Amino acid sequence: MGHLISQSHDKVGWGLMSISATATAYISALWERAQMRQVIVVAFTLAFWVTVARADDLAACLGGGSSSEGPALAKACTNVIESGKRLDKETLSNVFLARAAYNYRPHPSQALADFSRAITLNNRNAIAYGMRARLLWAMGGHDDQARKDCDRAAHIDPDIQICGDATLQ
Repeated sequence: MGHLISQSHDKVGWGLMSISATATAYISALWERAQMRQVIVVAFTLAFWVTVARADDLAACLGGGSSSEGPALAKACTNVIESGKRLDKETLSNVFLARAAYNYRPHPSQALADFSRAITLNNRNAIAYGMRARLLWAMGGHDDQARKDCDRAAHIDPDIQICGDATLQ
């Protein structure tokens, strides 16, 4: 506080001007800090709520649900994917797999891309290989790739029952 008071006793006018300018700068700095604190508090609050929302989206996406909830669950998966949140590759692979499953019938091209992305993220995801194979058969004209995917799924998990008979559509 000593720096707020002028050391010049013989120049009272200068001293008051010095106090005033210094005090104004000090108050201005406090004001800016207070505003900055508010900005920081708001930013942390938003970050917290976004994190909570993203956690809810992740739980909804991976939690499954009825077919009538498919669009909302697919949106939850999309929110997780677009959030940029750092997830381990296996979890992110499962998010793409879940979204693909929700989009299997209404948006097969999107589902195919999501199955492929799930496999790229985790090439040990037998379910993604099996589901992509089923979709390729259903789309027609991709039997060779579908068989390769089923073989890969069976190699990863010999107990997998997704592909079944290669003639399944």
